[in-house]
Amino acid sequence: MNDIDTVVQRFDRDGTSKWSYVYSSAPGSLFDFATNAAALAADGSLQLVGHQQDNGSVFAFDFLSVRLDPDVRAFCFGDGSGSACPCGNASAVGDREGCRNSLGVGAKLVESGVPRLSADSLQLSAYGMPDSSALYFQGTGVVNGGPGAVFGDGLRCAGGTIARLGSKQNVVGASRYPAAGDAPISSIGFVASPGVRTYQCWYRNDASFCTASSFNLTNGLRVTWEP
Repeated sequence: MNDIDTVVQRFDRDGTSKWSYVYSSAPGSLFDFATNAAALAADGSLQLVGHQQDNGSVFAFDFLSVRLDPDVRAFCFGDGSGSACPCGNASAVGDREGCRNSLGVGAKLVESGVPRLSADSLQLSAYGMPDSSALYFQGTGVVNGGPGAVFGDGLRCAGGTIARLGSKQNVVGASRYPAAGDAPISSIGFVASPGVRTYQCWYRNDASFCTASSFNLTNGLRVTWEP
C-alpha cells in the first residue's frame, strides 16, 4: 500500500495558489494525518496536529505536530497593542491596521505573491486611505523594537536603511506596488540576497483630524526573502 502524506496549500486573496507544502514522514509510516486539529495564529503561522500510523501495525500510532511559519508577517498595529497612537485615534483591536485617519478607519497593508529572489511576484496593497498620494517604502529593520513610534497621525514601523519603492495615487481609498510597468520590489529595493525586509505605506491625510501633520501610515509587514 502507498504512503499517504499531509498536504497544505495556501492561496492568495484572489484565489491564486501561492505555495504547497507536503509533509512526508520517514519510510515505514503508512499514514500521516494532520486533520485532527488546525489553528491559525494572529501572525499567520499555521499549527497542524494529527497522528502517524506505523506500516508495521494498524495499532501503532505516533503524535504528529507541524508548524508552518509565514514568509510575511504583519506587525506594528495602531490598536494599542504596541505604541499608542498620537491622539487617541487607535483602530479596532483585531483589525490589524494602522492608526485611524479622518475616514474613521485605519489603513491596512497586505501582500500577495511570493517574495522569492529568483521569481519575485511580491505585491503590496494598501486600502482604507483617502484618495491622495501614497508612498510605499522598504526598511532593513523595525522602529522601537517593533511596536513603532509616533510619526504624524500614525506610527512609523519600518526602520533601518530606507528605500523608496514608489509613489501611487489612491483610487477609492486603495493603491498597490508594483502595478503594471513597475520594477519588482526586490529590484527597486536592492534585495540582492535572502533575508528580512520591512515594508510600510505612508499616505497624505490633509483633513484637520489629529495632529498638525497631514499624513498617516499603514501597519507594517515583515517579509522574509527566499533565494
